Amino acid sequence: LMMIVRKQVSHPDLKYKKMGLVGTLRIVSSLGDTNSVPDCSSSQISDCGEILELLKTSVDSCRQSNLALIIFYDEFATILSYKLLKP
Repeated sequence: LMMIVRKQVSHPDLKYKKMGLVGTLRIVSSLGDTNSVPDCSSSQISDCGEILELLKTSVDSCRQSNLALIIFYDEFATILSYKLLKP
């Protein structure tokens, strides 16, 4: 799933890039939700690293397109308005 989202985020067509950005942020909001059951396993630590890398890839892919960056920040702000994420 992460590989598919990464490919969409890097796609030159804005329609597919938007799908990748929204997918990335949905994954982040699900795995980073403070209301989720805490789990201190090594797989969760791995997930956190993968999520941070996915966010970095998303932001980096938007650097050449102001519209893509606006879409990313707008979606991220929407998620943060109704969900509290783990640091």
